Amino acid sequence: MQLIWVSGPVGRIRRINLTLRNLLTIAAMSVLACVLLGVCLEFAGFRFAIEYDPQLAHKMGNLYSETEFNKLKNQYKSRMSQVEQDLAAFQDRLTVLDNLNKKLKFMATPPPLITKKGVSTAQGGPMLNLAPRSDADLIDYFGDVHENENLLLKYTDTSIDYWKNEVQWLETKPILFPLQGSIAISSPYGKRIDPIAGRLGFHPGLDFQEAIGTNVFSTAQGIVKNAGWDPEYGNNIIINHGDGYETRYAHLSRLLVKTGETVSQHELIGLTGNTGRSTGPHLHYEIIKDGHFINPETMLIQLAHK
Repeated sequence: MQLIWVSGPVGRIRRINLTLRNLLTIAAMSVLACVLLGVCLEFAGFRFAIEYDPQLAHKMGNLYSETEFNKLKNQYKSRMSQVEQDLAAFQDRLTVLDNLNKKLKFMATPPPLITKKGVSTAQGGPMLNLAPRSDADLIDYFGDVHENENLLLKYTDTSIDYWKNEVQWLETKPILFPLQGSIAISSPYGKRIDPIAGRLGFHPGLDFQEAIGTNVFSTAQGIVKNAGWDPEYGNNIIINHGDGYETRYAHLSRLLVKTGETVSQHELIGLTGNTGRSTGPHLHYEIIKDGHFINPETMLIQLAHK
């Protein structure tokens, strides 16, 4: 194909030959020019939207200005810092609850019976993809997480206060075993033939047969009312636990506390022996409630569960 161009009545005649190759080249250049123009216009539009209408930029391409980006970045950091602080506080509360649980387990279960169940690794089920979230949704999501964590922390604090009170109450009650290891009762509570007098009498406590020098522990926290010698009980300790409860630990070979001292539950207070009115090494243990003897088996958890 040939195009003839005449510029004016006496102008010069120009001829342009149009081959298929030339036409394809022209078409390609035109398309490229349009694409470049579109890119430039789109870039200019985004720049204009970012500077003058940020919301429009968000809709057009989820774009943010440098100021908005820094603002979002700071919001993310702030939210993440709140979540991390909440998680740290929650972990502290879980530690407190775990310690309370260990105390309750120690009070309620003999150590030989405490066993750990193996952790199973069996898992399964389908995995579903999480729905994508926009930046604004993520900030709202962190806000919801923070609010939920605050509610959980308040609930945890309430639980901690409740169980602390329960544990503190139990710590003042003589419910633990005064000795460690196996139980060997050589004489029960109640009527018996007295081993020295040889006639029927009343035994106001439990006798635990143990070798001389075995550790003796307080069965509840309290204040040592008396620690000294008695002709019947030998070296003995009386602890006042409050609420009308007292405990006595008799025939000891050694006293490790003094009158007036405050002792905690399961604190080492003396060593077993054979002092006073005794026929052999053992620990004589009594519980007194409001001035009256009671059967220790009704209070000692390890014996009550036997």
